[in-house]
Amino acid sequence: MSKTIHIAYDHADPKLGSFFSACANCVIKKASACDLNIVELDSDKLDSTIINQCTSQAKEYIFVAFSHGSSSALWGREVPYIQAGYNLSNFYNSILYTFACSAGISFYPELIKNNIPAYYGYKSKAWASTNKLLIDVFVRCAVKGIISLLSGRTLKEAADDLLTEYTNSIQETRKMFGLNNPVSAALLKNKQALAIIIHESDMIINHFPTPSRDE
Repeated sequence: MSKTIHIAYDHADPKLGSFFSACANCVIKKASACDLNIVELDSDKLDSTIINQCTSQAKEYIFVAFSHGSSSALWGREVPYIQAGYNLSNFYNSILYTFACSAGISFYPELIKNNIPAYYGYKSKAWASTNKLLIDVFVRCAVKGIISLLSGRTLKEAADDLLTEYTNSIQETRKMFGLNNPVSAALLKNKQALAIIIHESDMIINHFPTPSRDE
């Protein structure tokens, strides 16, 4: 696996830009600690031409995306930058990790057919918040899988960690806001919307150094 990680995020989105940026910053911090080559793709670079330049000739790599999505594409600046049946083929040999609405509807069947090592995404709406009291819990859930991967967990373990983080956060917010509350309901919807493919369950990104306890 290449030591390059691409991190795409729509920082300029008027509604969720701060959330997408917070997610990206968590991954950038962790990837920096792992001594990876980081390719940042902010809103100004969320264009299919730029994405293709980064990925069409790349071999095995990690691509992470935090942006809006639809049933057929990931979107930035209201245009698709990764699209099923078009440039999704660039990612068949990658680990693709996304927080975006609904893209799993079309990404999942194409990627599972072509044996992608791992895909983490959502097959329906993915809920988020920019509220100062809530953003941390949504960010923590959104990034948990990729943070686990960068910590040396296997692809399957990272998926399990992601599910566990949602479960724990649902329980935590129920204690804070009561059994029936919109925050826990949104987190539960996200958990139920997960679309995950693991073709190489025991694979570890094993060139990453083991992080110390304070990282």
